[in-house]
Amino acid sequence: MMEVDPSTVCQYTGLTDKNGKEIFEGDSVRALNSKPFARVTGTVVFADGCFEVTFDRKEYGRDYLKCLTCNHECEVIGTICDKEE
Repeated sequence: MMEVDPSTVCQYTGLTDKNGKEIFEGDSVRALNSKPFARVTGTVVFADGCFEVTFDRKEYGRDYLKCLTCNHECEVIGTICDKEE
């Protein structure tokens, strides 16, 4: 048996980024936001019954992960576990 830190366990979204890498809840991603059509970073979260990207800049809001991956405009750049506390 191994002890697991519950804060590091994340759910697989069933989606992959533009490079074929699996996307998990808590991953940091870089995506092309349609409003104002800029490349921004954000975190994958599960909210309102679906996976979304909550962008780091509040004015960009959030977008559905499925929409970003369908357009091949989403790339995993890290995980929530990579962030230093």
